[in-house]
Amino acid sequence: MILQLARGDSACSLLPLAGGSIGSWRVAGQYMLRAATSQGDPLQAASYPLVPYSNRIMNGRFEWNGRQIRLQPHPIAMPHSIHGVGWLHGWDVVESEADFAVLRYSHIDDADWPWPFLAEQRFKLGPDSLTLDLLARNLADEAVPLSFGHHPYFDSAGASLQFTASGFCENGNDDLPVSETAVEGPRNFALARPVGEQPFDNLYTDWHGEAEISWAGRALGLDIESDLPHAQLYVPQGQTFFCFEPVAHRTDSVNRDQGDMPVVAPGETFSASIRFSALKAS
Repeated sequence: MILQLARGDSACSLLPLAGGSIGSWRVAGQYMLRAATSQGDPLQAASYPLVPYSNRIMNGRFEWNGRQIRLQPHPIAMPHSIHGVGWLHGWDVVESEADFAVLRYSHIDDADWPWPFLAEQRFKLGPDSLTLDLLARNLADEAVPLSFGHHPYFDSAGASLQFTASGFCENGNDDLPVSETAVEGPRNFALARPVGEQPFDNLYTDWHGEAEISWAGRALGLDIESDLPHAQLYVPQGQTFFCFEPVAHRTDSVNRDQGDMPVVAPGETFSASIRFSALKAS
């Protein structure tokens, strides 16, 4: 199933059954996110939702209110669990107009996440923009960890990236953070620099909420704005893409003394917004 949105020169496809993913978004014929190479695999999509948590939870285990929580590890992150559960399930289309759609996922407690919640993605297409309003409501009878981010992919060929952040998380051999350091040297993107000069799979903490991407030889660049406090930069070696992921909390936050995982009371919601806007290349 593909849901098409359009407004002026802007066109977006959504893949509700593939984890509520974005299939593509283009402006004046230029793809602003990478185009999905599969209509059924979120990992091959343009972007997919991260709910109720982002990145890895160490060994899929943590303690909550005196209870030992054990989650299913995922093959792409063994022995850890990763990226929540929203991307693993189909989403319902609850509203659809020419330039607007709402996708909804209702989670029942299971081995991947032990508390029920309801998640919504609201997609609003502008002539040169795509806005995602994200909402997750706690349906459990206790306060629980609950957040919502997104995992967009971008073409890396000729790409430069610019953003600022307060901290950079160094990873250990298990792909989990071991320390947080200053943003210096080749990890510093305060001035635009080419993507792909070195690999990354690191969290930037307290980023300043706006990033820009430009591509050599393309008419349009991209502005990313979000109220989510952190961003994961993923630049794998030997691939044609990179990811800049606005997220709500530090990696493995539920297991860290300095964790900042949002905690949501029964019946209350976590909400966030991400806006992508096309920019004329300078």
